[in-house]
Amino acid sequence: MLVYWTAHMDFPYVGAGTTNFLLDEHLVYAAVLIYLIIKSAGRVWGLDGWLEKAGWLNKYPVLKPLVA
Repeated sequence: MLVYWTAHMDFPYVGAGTTNFLLDEHLVYAAVLIYLIIKSAGRVWGLDGWLEKAGWLNKYPVLKPLVA
């Protein structure tokens, strides 16, 4: 998201319109994604919790860092 923010930036304005000054929806999306990662939202809303309950993930502990 941060790369998309800098890619279409016409400094100091962002995006096609000239009303935004250094703030774009990409920064908001990036902040929300970082917040969800920190709070481990995948365990509640995503597949992380479901895969942890599945028995096959415990058989292969090498895959656990990729999922949880």
